[in-house]
Amino acid sequence: MARANPFEFVRSLNKAGVGLTSTSGVEDGGLATRPKRLFRKLERQGFRVEQTGLHADALKAYGFRPDVVFDIGVDFGTPELYTAFSDSKFILVDPVAESEAKVAAWASQIDYDFHCCAVGAKAGDITLNVPSTEAKVRHSRASVHEFEDGYNDIFASVEKRRVPMVRLDSLSKGLDGAFGIKIDAEGAELDVIKGATKTLKQTEFVIAEASVKARYKGGYRFSDLVAAMARNGFEILEFLRPIRPEAADCDVIFARLDSGRFDL
Repeated sequence: MARANPFEFVRSLNKAGVGLTSTSGVEDGGLATRPKRLFRKLERQGFRVEQTGLHADALKAYGFRPDVVFDIGVDFGTPELYTAFSDSKFILVDPVAESEAKVAAWASQIDYDFHCCAVGAKAGDITLNVPSTEAKVRHSRASVHEFEDGYNDIFASVEKRRVPMVRLDSLSKGLDGAFGIKIDAEGAELDVIKGATKTLKQTEFVIAEASVKARYKGGYRFSDLVAAMARNGFEILEFLRPIRPEAADCDVIFARLDSGRFDL
């Protein structure tokens, strides 16, 4: 997890209606006006304020320079990714047909192609489960895997759609340069990796929303995903959204072991 920017932290507090007030009696020397000093005091006591989730500035700071970025599972899009790598070519992929209209708002800001399909270990057709609550259709939760019973209980209904499935190696064929990959495939992240062995040879980073609890029938273990990435020459660089006891998934970024980022 990236260390939070002290001033951005204070701005976030202010947006939430929380302010810091100096107790020292000297305004220019108080913690309220010197958030870096506040962070140092917290760290001396064993606390650290970290930034979690996808953030454009944090992604830029890693120094990746992808020529092509695959955004697998887009729904309305991934603004942080598009801002961080605005000069890249984007391949946006989603099995939900409605997503093509949702990402159209990005047409004037990034260069992208949209593919309406699932991405997996092999090509063919597959059933997509599109859940709905009483309030709305949850396109972002659509999965090629069936939900575990505990998760099924939160949905009012699940629509079955037949959609095409392709390997990422097919989508990347003929594209040159360095790749970046973001995967939010609702339980199919390991399947995506299995169909991307050639693509990964050109890839700088993989950002995955990885399952850490059983959400889907026949789903993978987190250790299975880590092992598959290791076989393809990648290791965990950082957790963008950490593993928490109450969370069913996390956001993790993998980088190539031979990139020099893991040198001691």
